[in-house]
Amino acid sequence: RAEVARLRHETDQACAHYDRAAELDPSVRVEAAIGRFLLSHAIGKDDETCAALQRLEPRALEQRGELESRRRAYLESVAAMSVYRLGRVDEARTTQQGLIDEFAGAKDPALLALLRINLAIIERGSGSLERARSELERACELYDEAGLIAGLAIAQDTGQVRNLGDPATVFFALDFDGERHGWQRRYC
Repeated sequence: RAEVARLRHETDQACAHYDRAAELDPSVRVEAAIGRFLLSHAIGKDDETCAALQRLEPRALEQRGELESRRRAYLESVAAMSVYRLGRVDEARTTQQGLIDEFAGAKDPALLALLRINLAIIERGSGSLERARSELERACELYDEAGLIAGLAIAQDTGQVRNLGDPATVFFALDFDGERHGWQRRYC
């Protein structure tokens, strides 16, 4: 119910459902807390997001085997983006770079690409266009190597349109990559 309410943008109901689920069934306490954390971030309640991550203690959950490393990294990355929106740029950058370094040897291109996209957003927002471009190019390479077309589209959209300001390039790149991976162009 909480997820349905969240998708319908019924924030208060979603929060109430997450809280109720945690009360009724202790086995979903962590999932409910994660849902509430992600909702707080999505609606821009960044102080609340940071506090929720501290209460959740994802590294402790990981050590107890209650949370996968990949998911813990994702949650920490999301929290770093809230930290960034609160104006603590260096802290956010350090967290993202630390996560990239931690997972550099892992065979998880989607996670690494996501982390690099988030770092690119931080770099772009703090005025380093070249570092942002470099991170976005690496994210595109990771998605492309893994054959993850949807991820590649997100990375290219983030880079070309949102951060680097070149909408024509993203459409050309998507056409090229789609054709190379056997996708056919469809028009509405």
